[in-house]
Amino acid sequence: MINLDSTTRIQAFLGGAVATTEINFFVTYADRVTATGVTSLALTVITKSTGTTDVDICAAPAAGTIRSILGIIVANRDTAAVECTIQLEDGSDWAFTPFTIAAGRMAQFTKEGQWVEYSAGGGGGECHRDQREEMT
Repeated sequence: MINLDSTTRIQAFLGGAVATTEINFFVTYADRVTATGVTSLALTVITKSTGTTDVDICAAPAAGTIRSILGIIVANRDTAAVECTIQLEDGSDWAFTPFTIAAGRMAQFTKEGQWVEYSAGGGGGECHRDQREEMT
């Protein structure tokens, strides 16, 4: 699970320009105020890529709050595959391994720390072969 404090946010950028349509990012999280222990309901933030420029896809929470990332979905609505990098930003860039998403597909980062790719058209989802084997 990824937890953010008031000095850490999540950013994304692409390995190159898109062919026709920018990529969508959906981030779902819950905030917990450390002084009171009160947790807010999960929220979803929707952001679009801006090519190779870093874009914040989840802002840092207020001081005294821990933001727990429940999931990140990257949706490739472009006509070509795209390479995407998600990173933690705290004054330094802490990038996760870049990954490629085929046209019309989605990748989901789960709170267990795995990326799963599936069809953007819905209908149950399809995992990569190696992840499908791990899940059985």
